[in-house]
Amino acid sequence: MKLKRQFWLGIVVGLSAGSALRRVRTGGFRQDSIQRMYSVWAPIYDLGDVYMLGQLPRMRRIAAERLRLERGASVLEISCGTGANFPNLQARIGPTGRLVGVDYTPAMLAQARQLVASMYPPGLPCALG
Repeated sequence: MKLKRQFWLGIVVGLSAGSALRRVRTGGFRQDSIQRMYSVWAPIYDLGDVYMLGQLPRMRRIAAERLRLERGASVLEISCGTGANFPNLQARIGPTGRLVGVDYTPAMLAQARQLVASMYPPGLPCALG
Protein backbone atom coordinates (compact mmCIF):
# COMPACT_ATOMS: atom_id res chain seq x y z
CA MET A 1 0.00 0.00 0.00
CA LYS A 2 2.84 2.40 0.87
CA LEU A 3 4.48 1.85 -2.54
CA LYS A 4 1.18 2.60 -4.30
CA ARG A 5 0.83 5.86 -2.35
CA GLN A 6 4.43 6.83 -3.18
CA PHE A 7 3.79 6.06 -6.83
CA TRP A 8 0.78 8.40 -7.01
CA LEU A 9 2.55 11.11 -5.04
CA GLY A 10 5.43 10.79 -7.53
CA ILE A 11 3.00 11.20 -10.42
CA VAL A 12 1.49 14.34 -8.85
CA VAL A 13 4.93 15.85 -8.15
CA GLY A 14 6.08 14.98 -11.67
CA LEU A 15 3.05 16.58 -13.27
CA SER A 16 3.47 19.70 -11.12
CA ALA A 17 7.15 19.97 -12.03
CA GLY A 18 6.34 19.43 -15.71
CA SER A 19 3.77 22.19 -15.62
CA ALA A 20 6.24 24.54 -13.96
CA LEU A 21 8.94 23.74 -16.52
CA ARG A 22 6.55 24.42 -19.41
CA ARG A 23 5.78 27.85 -17.95
CA VAL A 24 9.50 28.61 -17.58
CA ARG A 25 10.17 27.71 -21.23
CA THR A 26 7.40 29.98 -22.44
CA GLY A 27 8.58 32.90 -20.33
CA GLY A 28 5.51 32.73 -18.11
CA PHE A 29 7.25 33.18 -14.76
CA ARG A 30 7.72 36.49 -13.01
CA GLN A 31 9.52 36.98 -9.71
CA ASP A 32 6.28 37.13 -7.74
CA SER A 33 5.11 33.90 -9.41
CA ILE A 34 8.32 32.13 -8.41
CA GLN A 35 7.98 33.29 -4.82
CA ARG A 36 4.34 32.18 -4.70
CA MET A 37 5.18 28.77 -6.16
CA TYR A 38 7.96 28.03 -3.68
CA SER A 39 5.89 29.41 -0.80
CA VAL A 40 3.28 26.77 -1.59
CA TRP A 41 5.87 24.01 -2.09
CA ALA A 42 8.00 24.84 0.98
CA PRO A 43 6.12 22.72 3.56
CA ILE A 44 6.15 19.64 1.31
CA TYR A 45 9.32 20.29 -0.70
CA ASP A 46 11.33 17.54 0.99
CA LEU A 47 8.71 14.96 -0.03
CA GLY A 48 10.30 15.17 -3.49
CA ASP A 49 12.41 12.23 -2.35
CA VAL A 50 9.40 10.04 -3.10
CA TYR A 51 9.59 11.15 -6.73
CA MET A 52 13.30 10.20 -6.76
CA LEU A 53 12.41 6.75 -5.37
CA GLY A 54 14.20 7.38 -2.08
CA GLN A 55 17.55 8.23 -3.67
CA LEU A 56 17.87 11.90 -2.63
CA PRO A 57 19.61 11.26 0.71
CA ARG A 58 22.20 9.11 -1.04
CA MET A 59 22.65 11.67 -3.82
CA ARG A 60 23.06 14.49 -1.30
CA ARG A 61 25.66 12.49 0.64
CA ILE A 62 27.65 11.71 -2.52
CA ALA A 63 27.49 15.35 -3.65
CA ALA A 64 28.86 16.53 -0.30
CA GLU A 65 31.64 13.93 -0.46
CA ARG A 66 32.65 15.03 -3.96
CA LEU A 67 33.10 18.61 -2.79
CA ARG A 68 36.11 17.38 -0.79
CA LEU A 69 35.47 19.89 1.96
CA GLU A 70 37.99 20.09 4.76
CA ARG A 71 37.29 20.49 8.46
CA GLY A 72 36.88 24.14 9.33
CA ALA A 73 35.93 25.16 5.77
CA SER A 74 33.33 27.83 5.03
CA VAL A 75 30.44 26.84 2.75
CA LEU A 76 27.97 29.13 1.02
CA GLU A 77 24.97 27.24 -0.31
CA ILE A 78 23.06 29.29 -2.85
CA SER A 79 19.38 28.32 -3.20
CA CYS A 80 19.57 26.26 -0.02
CA GLY A 81 15.81 25.70 -0.03
CA THR A 82 14.72 23.81 3.08
CA GLY A 83 18.30 23.13 4.12
CA ALA A 84 18.21 19.47 3.15
CA ASN A 85 21.94 19.55 2.27
CA PHE A 86 22.96 21.04 5.61
CA PRO A 87 23.46 17.79 7.56
CA ASN A 88 25.83 16.38 4.93
CA LEU A 89 27.73 19.63 4.53
CA GLN A 90 28.05 20.16 8.28
CA ALA A 91 29.32 16.60 8.73
CA ARG A 92 32.13 17.40 6.28
CA ILE A 93 33.18 20.78 7.71
CA GLY A 94 32.72 19.87 11.36
CA PRO A 95 31.87 22.15 14.28
CA THR A 96 34.66 24.60 13.41
CA GLY A 97 33.35 25.14 9.86
CA ARG A 98 30.90 27.84 8.85
CA LEU A 99 27.77 27.08 6.84
CA VAL A 100 25.76 29.88 5.22
CA GLY A 101 22.53 29.20 3.35
CA VAL A 102 20.88 31.68 1.01
CA ASP A 103 17.50 31.35 -0.65
CA TYR A 104 15.19 33.65 -2.58
CA THR A 105 11.95 32.54 -0.94
CA PRO A 106 11.16 33.42 2.71
CA ALA A 107 8.99 30.28 3.07
CA MET A 108 11.92 28.02 2.10
CA LEU A 109 14.20 29.87 4.53
CA ALA A 110 11.61 29.37 7.27
CA GLN A 111 11.81 25.60 6.70
CA ALA A 112 15.62 25.79 6.74
CA ARG A 113 15.55 27.76 10.00
CA GLN A 114 13.40 25.05 11.61
CA LEU A 115 15.92 22.43 10.52
CA VAL A 116 18.84 24.48 11.84
CA ALA A 117 17.09 25.03 15.18
CA SER A 118 16.42 21.32 15.54
CA MET A 119 19.87 20.00 14.60
CA TYR A 120 22.45 22.57 15.66
CA PRO A 121 23.44 23.64 19.16
CA PRO A 122 23.07 27.37 19.84
CA GLY A 123 26.12 29.32 18.74
CA LEU A 124 27.13 26.97 15.92
CA PRO A 125 28.18 29.16 12.98
CA CYS A 126 25.31 28.66 10.57
CA ALA A 127 23.61 31.64 8.97
CA LEU A 128 20.56 31.93 6.76
CA GLY A 129 19.50 34.86 4.63
